[in-house]
Amino acid sequence: MKATCGILKSTKSVSIIANGSRGDIQPYIALALALKEKYSVRILTSAEHKSFVEDFDLEHVNVWKWDNDTEEASKIGSNIRSAISHGNAKAFYGSLNELNIMNAEEFVTSTVEDLNTNRPDLLLVGSLAQYFEFYAPLVLKIPAVRVSLQVFGYNEDYAPLGIPTLPNGAHLDTLMEMKIQRYDGWKHFDDAAVKLGLPPLKSVLSKEDFLQEMDQTIRGSPSHKQIICQSAIFRDILFPSAGENYIFTGPCVLDAGQQKENNSFFGGDETERIIDEFIDRDHGRKPVYCGWGSMLAKSAEDMVEFAVRSLMICGERGIVLGGYAGLSLDTLKRSTTDEKVIAYAEEHILFVEKVSHENLFPRVKCIVHHGGAGTTQAALRAGVPTIITPIFLDQFDHSYVVEKLGVGFGFSQQLQQVTAESLGEAIKSVVNDDDIALRSKEVASKICKGNGTFEARAEIDKVIENIK
Repeated sequence: MKATCGILKSTKSVSIIANGSRGDIQPYIALALALKEKYSVRILTSAEHKSFVEDFDLEHVNVWKWDNDTEEASKIGSNIRSAISHGNAKAFYGSLNELNIMNAEEFVTSTVEDLNTNRPDLLLVGSLAQYFEFYAPLVLKIPAVRVSLQVFGYNEDYAPLGIPTLPNGAHLDTLMEMKIQRYDGWKHFDDAAVKLGLPPLKSVLSKEDFLQEMDQTIRGSPSHKQIICQSAIFRDILFPSAGENYIFTGPCVLDAGQQKENNSFFGGDETERIIDEFIDRDHGRKPVYCGWGSMLAKSAEDMVEFAVRSLMICGERGIVLGGYAGLSLDTLKRSTTDEKVIAYAEEHILFVEKVSHENLFPRVKCIVHHGGAGTTQAALRAGVPTIITPIFLDQFDHSYVVEKLGVGFGFSQQLQQVTAESLGEAIKSVVNDDDIALRSKEVASKICKGNGTFEARAEIDKVIENIK
């Protein structure tokens, strides 16, 4: 996909470093496309996302080069999947730290080499790359700005990330403890830097100074600008104390046209044709979408039976995303011998491996999902009632936001504890509530008034203009 013509490029360059699931990378691709109209742009991420990045005619740099085929990596990967499937955030972060330890030297070496060889005027730091938010400006002398897909801060009345909300705001201590663990976990990155003949981060940023900055950041007053690719609606509910250095631009989105043009990553033409046929088969009964993306709860067999039984209970047609778990009719047939469940799925449910949220969501009756940042914002933009069944971390925050906005239903318990009966009744309640339908449209109208991608670029323009 070629960048939009008509804007004269400058000689300035921007690098974006981020990693995570495909959903984590997608907003940075959207931002990179907008930036490419004015600057030279590179995306530093893992080999897993190479084809996704390059399919949009963007330059990909592989800085996460671990070999997933090794016994050690396979074991850690299995532990990560197990932590996700059980909703165990502590185990997830523990395994992620093991992965960082194993790959720290390769990650730091590759990143530093690219930043020195292709020195950008500005580094945008995204998911799972926060070390370079500090290391780039303090050691490599490359200006850096944090660009986040969501923000976590201190709210006396609500603790983020599924942390228990404690009396008198005592959950602030838990948030700070998480920051301490992050700083301590960077030791392995520092060791890698020293091997390169470079100073470690700790030599230019003490733990005390780091924690002072984190305390200000968590309370809403970071010393430097942070761009948050999220609607201000989230700030108002989750982090009302966020100060002027938190810039909420709205989400960075690959729009419906971009997703259709590069649709091999969004299901492809054949999937679109099958979806059209399924919807048109009973045009008076819009389907309910159920998808949990990169998440796994218990097992694929548990998830697919849960989804189908939930739709049976509320009597709705459904489109179920295969996602990471690989939910399908075949998976259902492995999970149950109940002929009524299988027959219902065969007649009333369409299983798809991939899908374009931007194209599908406005066409369904209700959107059931895990509450990932990108999926949540796509659901809100669609103007359709949404139900969140969170598994861990920020998904609980987004479930809380849905409840507060009155645009659907947000479960407070993990998906692993939600029954098919509970979800079925929630769907039934939501799709028959005129107030929720109206409120969903109102919220969508408010969010869609702006263009988060170009607002984020405008903020980046300001930073580059002030670089000396």
